[in-house]
Amino acid sequence: MVADVNVITTYLHGKRYQKARRLKVSFAKYAPMFVDHPDEHKPGMLWCNVTDSAIARDEMRVKDHIGASKYQKQLPIWKEQEAAKAKKAEEMAMKAKKKAAEEADETRRHAARTKKMAAKKRKRSGKRNGEEAVGHKRQKLSAVTESDK
Repeated sequence: MVADVNVITTYLHGKRYQKARRLKVSFAKYAPMFVDHPDEHKPGMLWCNVTDSAIARDEMRVKDHIGASKYQKQLPIWKEQEAAKAKKAEEMAMKAKKKAAEEADETRRHAARTKKMAAKKRKRSGKRNGEEAVGHKRQKLSAVTESDK
């Protein structure tokens, strides 16, 4: 590009530069009502979650859309729906947390019960003839196999 004032001014006011500049503008202040268009092939568009429509990625167009009667009518309805979704998600998270706590408690109870039963079994079996019950069973089993021969 030639360093000429007219050429640079023409470029800055041109369609391509303006479009590229609009694409760089952040529309985060309009979130969550306006998000990037779900179709990746439309980078120059925003998606309005309130009216479920595509809006050009231009701040003036977005402001005009916000001022429109359709948007104004549907905004309270959309906010109610979002609040209901958030409440439901919170309830689901609480349910999951409660279920996880119950499962952990059940696991602890099961482990304690198993430990208690094992202690009872050890106490009941005791030691027979100076050997543990397991050794006694093995000894008995080997005696049976020798007598079968």
